[in-house]
Amino acid sequence: MNVDEKSVLSVKSLLNQEDDGVLSIPEGLLGLPELKHLQIVYAEDELPFLRLREISDGKECLEFLVIEPAGIIENYQIEINDEDQLFLGVQNPDDLLILNIVTFHPGKKTRVTVNLMGPILINRRTHRGKQVIVDNYVKYSAEYLLHEE
Repeated sequence: MNVDEKSVLSVKSLLNQEDDGVLSIPEGLLGLPELKHLQIVYAEDELPFLRLREISDGKECLEFLVIEPAGIIENYQIEINDEDQLFLGVQNPDDLLILNIVTFHPGKKTRVTVNLMGPILINRRTHRGKQVIVDNYVKYSAEYLLHEE
């Protein structure tokens, strides 16, 4: 399945659900298999950034800065394999929410990069997600430069 940023709807629709945007990531994040329950935190003054927060026994733990690439990353068209599509229960591109982890690199210049190779894919209907390495990963960088000052 090819997913174009234009086919991805706003993250707000997911956050307007009764469960406050809680996501189930059965396999955890890559390198962090224990992170199975995450919540999307949205604040107008932080846009285009969102926060992906671990939920563990009702306590807040680890938190990641993420973006929805639609409208930010030009020509970002990922390809996912049939196994991941089946795992997520995705039947069409509109079911899929794509989130990419952002990293701030402090130093003489502040660099902000985005992992385009390993997005977190979420089924909008079921809130089931998985972090994957996209099939067309050779087209993208794990440290795509978003901003530098």
